[in-house]
Amino acid sequence: MVLVPLEVQDPDSNCRPYVTLGILAVNIAVFCIFQGFGGNREFTSGLVLAPSEFWSGQDTPPPTPVPLWMTLVTSMFLHGSLMHLVGNMIFLWIFGPVVESSLGRLGFFVLYILSGIFAGLTYATVNVFGGLPVLGASGAVAGVLGALTSLHPSRKVAALLFGVFPVVVPCFVAVGIFEIVSDVLPAFLGSKPDVAISAHIGGFAFGFCCAPFVSRWKYRNCKKDIHSSVDEALLAGRPVH
Repeated sequence: MVLVPLEVQDPDSNCRPYVTLGILAVNIAVFCIFQGFGGNREFTSGLVLAPSEFWSGQDTPPPTPVPLWMTLVTSMFLHGSLMHLVGNMIFLWIFGPVVESSLGRLGFFVLYILSGIFAGLTYATVNVFGGLPVLGASGAVAGVLGALTSLHPSRKVAALLFGVFPVVVPCFVAVGIFEIVSDVLPAFLGSKPDVAISAHIGGFAFGFCCAPFVSRWKYRNCKKDIHSSVDEALLAGRPVH
């Protein structure tokens, strides 16, 4: 990896990342308990997103225990290997808290889930006539990266260049390098046939485009809460600071 991220500098954050921690816990629990550290293939195969099944509406063995459209959600909590899980969760842990602080817990949760769904739809659309079943949180995590780039393009990211040299670069540079090396170039070169690159790009684009709207929604709600608190204080005769 050209640039290994270590942390996002977020000095103004006072939000405890409960949603980020919750998503981390669910992903880890699903992999360890239900997937049996990757050994329970029947459970995993029944909940992945298979484009051919999704569009045709026809389930094939092993049976899917939920409606096929729900595999857009179930697939984002499954992982193919321990390294697959660890890679996604590290990126979520580094970048998730900053976005959660910016969007609020509800806004962050909604953006994460919708990014994963849009990523799955992108993959299924690109592979409408076939394609391997897909699983993993990568599309949703890519949405978090997109949201961070959209909201805080100049926020500093501490990283290791070529995994060795410590550097501090703006967020848009760090994420841009990662996306170009990991997704854009392989998409043009066809060098990662076993990676759902279209899902990564779809999730990133969704997070990048939608994060500002979620942020404005949070800001409007905060203003309403402040005005309500002030009105209540005035009616009660309490001093307002």
